[in-house]
Amino acid sequence: MENGFKIRFYGDFTFGENYQQGYDAKYHASILRRYGYEFLLNDIKPVFNDAINFINLETPLTTKQNSSLEHKKFVVHWSDPLIVPDILKKYNIEYVSLGNNHTMDYEKEGLYETINALERKNIKYFGAGKNLSDAKKPFVKTFEFNNKKINLYVFCGYIYRKEYDLEYNFYAQENKEGVFDLNTDILREDIKKIKQEDKNSYIVIFPHYGSDFQKTLPSQINLSRQFIDMGADIVIGHGPHMMNNMEYYKDKVILYSIGNFLFPVDFKKKPVPYNLIAEIELYEKDNEIKINNNLYPIYIPNNSMLPLPRVINENEIDETINYLSENNPEVKDKIKIEKGEFICIKL
Repeated sequence: MENGFKIRFYGDFTFGENYQQGYDAKYHASILRRYGYEFLLNDIKPVFNDAINFINLETPLTTKQNSSLEHKKFVVHWSDPLIVPDILKKYNIEYVSLGNNHTMDYEKEGLYETINALERKNIKYFGAGKNLSDAKKPFVKTFEFNNKKINLYVFCGYIYRKEYDLEYNFYAQENKEGVFDLNTDILREDIKKIKQEDKNSYIVIFPHYGSDFQKTLPSQINLSRQFIDMGADIVIGHGPHMMNNMEYYKDKVILYSIGNFLFPVDFKKKPVPYNLIAEIELYEKDNEIKINNNLYPIYIPNNSMLPLPRVINENEIDETINYLSENNPEVKDKIKIEKGEFICIKL
């Protein structure tokens, strides 16, 4: 935008090579083999333009053939370490979260290969790393307007789960690589320090939590409200592979799950087909920096082997808002709908 910035956050993202390989073996049908990777983004690619784009990259980028977790976890993910970063870069996706429950599917070798693949294309990662200090580190970027500025901080990680710690060895430690476990004690101190030292900060928590195909859980609500109490300015959640509702808590926005963005898997269940792109819009007006929070709803047939994401149409907006405002009727009273190139929900 003119004299402004748009920062967009997308949900769970993978090209699904591990799933497509299975479909090919069983049904002799792979959309990646038949159509190619970029076909999956054909109907949605305009959303990447003129924006700073973050995704939750829910797969390691690895050539590794075997993992000790293959017979422990329900599913292990992998994606091509050459093709995928090239496409991300081409479509202006330059920031990725690794703080999720698949980053370590191919263990430390898979993590390091992922990091190397991203760095090769100058794609920044956060939410996992070579040790705890690296994994917990937020993404930081400064946006300047004449003599004023906003410093954006984005924290990400995966909620602590016992089996991912003791059985899967997923979490980063002081001298061990892995995923940040959203440790509230660490976050509280880090956020407190930022708020004390940086009067221009705007803090985003981008957590991976919840349960697959489930509506918002009490644990998500409790944790997200803690984030706001710590000093976060917005929570943009992901993890359940479907959109959850939202709420205003202490006048701050909590999005409990923005759902999938690209996940070419035939989920046997039929989750809500509506998902969200969350946007933080920064602009200057009357010599002050203004911040808007916007949503762009997208439609994904989540129980299809060819789930092509697209922006929603006018016939789908009411149902989307009903899901978004479930259990929080005040949401309907506060939001506004703006129709343009994409349908926008202004929070």
